[in-house]
Amino acid sequence: MIGIQPNGAAKTIINSQVPPLLFEVPQNVTLQAATTLIGGGDAALHAVQKSRINKNDIVLVTGASGGVGTYLVQLLKLAGATVIALASSNNLAFVRTLGADYVLNYQTDLRQQLRNVPQPNKVIDTVGQQDLLTLISQQYETLAILSLSIPFFRPMKINQHFEFSNGSVGINGYQQLLAMLANHQLRAHIQAEYNFEDIKKAHFDSKNGHSQGRILLKF
Repeated sequence: MIGIQPNGAAKTIINSQVPPLLFEVPQNVTLQAATTLIGGGDAALHAVQKSRINKNDIVLVTGASGGVGTYLVQLLKLAGATVIALASSNNLAFVRTLGADYVLNYQTDLRQQLRNVPQPNKVIDTVGQQDLLTLISQQYETLAILSLSIPFFRPMKINQHFEFSNGSVGINGYQQLLAMLANHQLRAHIQAEYNFEDIKKAHFDSKNGHSQGRILLKF
């Protein structure tokens, strides 16, 4: 079983009048893989639903190698979209394995790289870097930008729209994600597991490295 607490995770004390949501983990899904859905796969599914993704969309994804991004790329491809993924130089090959159609290195001349790929009509932002969104916004006339990380951003062009969202996928969403893991439609990516005593190191690695999926704590 995995439990989802509306007030957050990994807190010392949670005083909630709302009982946690409990889900049975399918036999062929590890507990670690199921755990990556919380704050990872659920956010990605919410973004896909909120953006109303379809097979005609060309979607640019920031933070494609992260805990949300790894699921987001997979879900976008399952929805039939064309995916342009941004990643660091160390993670380009890794992101290609997720199924992205185009993988761009944001650490080099991103403007030139964006000119060499199809024009996206939607952006899903998982990292919340204002400068990066500004650069992307400057390249296009029409664009719908959804951020999971920053609540405010002013697009550069009049025909561009920005929205922030961090909603829930609900019970059905988690059940759907667990079923997709069980059916091998989705794959969980875990960068590392740390004992809870090593939380400072885990936090340091999360903030200062280029992630490849989720970092988990063992209690």
